[in-house]
Amino acid sequence: MPGAARSVARSVTDAIAGAPIAVFDLVGTDATLTAATTLVAPGGVIMLVGEAGGRLVAGFDTLPIEAWLTTTAWASRDDLAHVVEMARAGRLVWEVDQAPLAEANA
Repeated sequence: MPGAARSVARSVTDAIAGAPIAVFDLVGTDATLTAATTLVAPGGVIMLVGEAGGRLVAGFDTLPIEAWLTTTAWASRDDLAHVVEMARAGRLVWEVDQAPLAEANA
């Protein structure tokens, strides 16, 4: 990873005292995708939003264990800002149905 990306990754992990469980790549270049794989915690998610055409070489040792990458193309940056504003205001509601772990794959 280039020095600048390594420096950013170190700054982020130092600031939050560990690896983030979610990394949002709002740019989507080769460099930002590589940085995201360096940042994300094992079992975490990288959400690729940016459409800069970056590519990520995938392999068993490319991502932390059980981390995953997903994409989205649902709205504009202004829409994202609005959703974040709604979440901060407590206007979003998540409904969760709890089930015993033994039934998770049933």
